[in-house]
Amino acid sequence: LFCKELLMVFWLRDEEPIKIGSLLKITNPELKSFEIKKFIKRGKVLLNDEPVFEESKFAYPGDEIKFKGLFIKLKIKKNKSQIEENIEIVKHKFNKNNRWEEFSNDKELDLDIERLSIKLHKILKNSSKTISFAESCTGGLLQEIITRNSGSSEYFLGGVVSYSIDSKRNLLGVKEHTLKRFGAVSENTAKEMVYGLKKIFSSDLCVSVTGIAGPTGGTKDKPVGTVHFSVLFGDNYYHKKLNLKGKREAIRKKTAIEIYKFLIKILLKETE
Repeated sequence: LFCKELLMVFWLRDEEPIKIGSLLKITNPELKSFEIKKFIKRGKVLLNDEPVFEESKFAYPGDEIKFKGLFIKLKIKKNKSQIEENIEIVKHKFNKNNRWEEFSNDKELDLDIERLSIKLHKILKNSSKTISFAESCTGGLLQEIITRNSGSSEYFLGGVVSYSIDSKRNLLGVKEHTLKRFGAVSENTAKEMVYGLKKIFSSDLCVSVTGIAGPTGGTKDKPVGTVHFSVLFGDNYYHKKLNLKGKREAIRKKTAIEIYKFLIKILLKETE
């Protein structure tokens, strides 16, 4: 299991999490318990790209674990054939940049969205935090996903689909100077979008996203798949740039997945 070309899915039976220590024992049967403890204490195990220092730390469906060249995705079993085996080897290839090649098809992306949607729904309901969205390249997808869950009206206040330049300017207050100098797809625009959203909804969490989903619209400096999203959480401002690959719908879905993962991460940090 220590080759640099092993990617697997670990199937869970339901929404119940699994401890990192237990997961590593199952997926690395040749390792002894003390060796696993040593790797964890040294920060060699990553949960969603963050070091884990405790065996008892839980991982949930939709999470990703990296350990000595092994990349594990946690998913929920959907049919009887998956019940036979906990582990499925998905792909055996690194790309030239020493990163995993894209392996998620539309079905897998939809499953990821479903799990993350449920997870964020539970966290927001339990935390009593509210949320709103300002979307450009996703065209309302983030809002559609969040309203799939019954009871989302308790925390989802609303959103703006500011797809055009005019709507960014007129609805969210993005400055003309910002659009001309930095472009609609930039951190500067995403930042002004999220602050404009805050003025409208005053939610605890405000999220903005702007990008190029393709297949047209890309340039040398900003190719198709370039996405910027910004988040306001209380007094804290966050920004992230994504460089995604795939067709138009895949880029939109991957954008939603990355944003939902990020929101779950910062919400869980507050409750720890």
